Amino acid sequence: MSLPDGLLVTTAAEDGDVPVTAERWDSEPPTDESWEESSEITIETHSEDGNLWVGGYDYTNPEEPILTGGNDGRFVLRVYASGRQIPWVGPITESYLVQVWPSE
Repeated sequence: MSLPDGLLVTTAAEDGDVPVTAERWDSEPPTDESWEESSEITIETHSEDGNLWVGGYDYTNPEEPILTGGNDGRFVLRVYASGRQIPWVGPITESYLVQVWPSE
């Protein structure tokens, strides 16, 4: 979901830690067919510092890797997901990969 100040990716799990890997690329990475789901959008950053990083519902750590390299501009975000259980029951089985690169 696109928000005025960011992007929200929701998980199927309602509680607990869900593994998320974030990668910054200089150009479009190859697609990875091993994931069950994927979605891609283009965003434009206009923050004071041009930063975009991965955080959680009650967690955002500005010390985490900055995905836009501190630059304003247009970026493509590709999010992969696997193991989503809807409705969620039992242990967490889902994981995510977020890839970011400059838009052409």
